[in-house]
Amino acid sequence: MAKSSFRSTKLVNLLFCIILFAFCSAREINYKYLSTNIYNCELSNYEFDENKYLKLGETFVVGHAYGHPNRNDGIFSNNLINFFNNTHLDENSYIGLTGDIVFKATEENLTKIKTYLNDNFSDYFISPGNHDLLPDEKVFYEVFKKDFYFKEFNSYILISANFSNPNWLPNKNQIKKINKIINNSTKKNVVILSHQIFWQKKVDSKIKPNSYALLNESLDSKPLSWIEDDEKNYIIISGDYGAFGQKTFCYKDQNYLYIANGIGAHENDSIIKLIDTKDVLYIEEIKLSK
Repeated sequence: MAKSSFRSTKLVNLLFCIILFAFCSAREINYKYLSTNIYNCELSNYEFDENKYLKLGETFVVGHAYGHPNRNDGIFSNNLINFFNNTHLDENSYIGLTGDIVFKATEENLTKIKTYLNDNFSDYFISPGNHDLLPDEKVFYEVFKKDFYFKEFNSYILISANFSNPNWLPNKNQIKKINKIINNSTKKNVVILSHQIFWQKKVDSKIKPNSYALLNESLDSKPLSWIEDDEKNYIIISGDYGAFGQKTFCYKDQNYLYIANGIGAHENDSIIKLIDTKDVLYIEEIKLSK
């Protein structure tokens, strides 16, 4: 009887371990809905075949768009402007700006940027940085009116929030909005744009942001614990990076993919492009100078 009880206990424990392993294993990037091609990242690479997949739209994600840290005028980096001047943009072209879109947040500079965005893209999404909000955030809001954007594409949801807070996270109201959007959507991919690398502690400080501006609290080692639905593919793209020539950084943790990318008027400047198709989100890194 004792042996039977012991065997039963072992069997229960074994089944528990199998179930736990299966549950944990399930929380991985689902490459049925996501494919990537990013330099320096050990991820599943692809070559986007326009003959095989119909491109329904594209979103260019740019971090630190004003470029060189010592550049003090009111428009995007020359590298970036030249790239867009030589790129076919149409009604399905969007842009996501992950902060520091201007060096100095004057009404004139911000208005120039807004005019450029309206003239060249179907829509834009901004996660404001410290350069955009300081010294007086009222100027930013007078021009752009808001700091929270989202759009549901065919293969993903894009959410751009304001992470420029003392804890480098969105405020409670925006966190509530983010969860509501995710919970109400059937899309398998969620792209979140942030300025701050709020997930730095998650990667054991392997990378450093351009600055630690606005940060007054300790970073969390579980930076997305506030996300309620943890079964989707999550792609976090943060833009306070690249000003000093840093190459794109990626880190994959289960079904979360963290990307730091930005420009600084360097030879290796690059941006991220999100290609929307019927079912699959393709993410690729594009060098600005070839």
